[in-house]
Amino acid sequence: MRLPVEVYESVVDQASDNAASLHHLSLTCTALLPRARHHLFSSIAIQTMEQMQASRDFLDAHPWLPPLVHKIALSISVSKSCSERNVHLLDVVPIHLLIRLPNLRAWSMGNNGFSFSGTAMPSLSLQRSVLQSYRSYGHSIHTLELSLVHFDAISDFTGLVSAFTGIRTLTCRNILFRKVEEKTTSP
Repeated sequence: MRLPVEVYESVVDQASDNAASLHHLSLTCTALLPRARHHLFSSIAIQTMEQMQASRDFLDAHPWLPPLVHKIALSISVSKSCSERNVHLLDVVPIHLLIRLPNLRAWSMGNNGFSFSGTAMPSLSLQRSVLQSYRSYGHSIHTLELSLVHFDAISDFTGLVSAFTGIRTLTCRNILFRKVEEKTTSP
């Protein structure tokens, strides 16, 4: 007996917030696989440089994956004894993801862990080449989310936001600036 596709999708949708269940459902029946993949891969979190580098090979090994990805979340886990290596994850532009994911519409950057007070959190100051790469390859990004990110200056924040030329929604949580730029007055 064959069931309508909608029934299969409804069953998988019930497990959409549980990756282990989705994985088990995808192995149970080939009819459940497409919907399970949809939920499993619509948003991808990258938390280390190793994961960033492995993402290229993963995409090469799974050619069915690129159309499913709608959101990339670059998130670092930072503690008081944070490593600069992890913080630089936010400085890296994974151009291979921006180019190879045709349905990518959301980009998230942030710290997913320890909350810092004052200037204890390492701040983000993006180089001109990083901003240019986002400008060149991030035009399909419609949603930008920044959470627990500390910038050196307001100009670093505005540079990042303006680099994504297709933004329709900007969400910022706990954004701090190390220094505030002073206005200069003209005579």
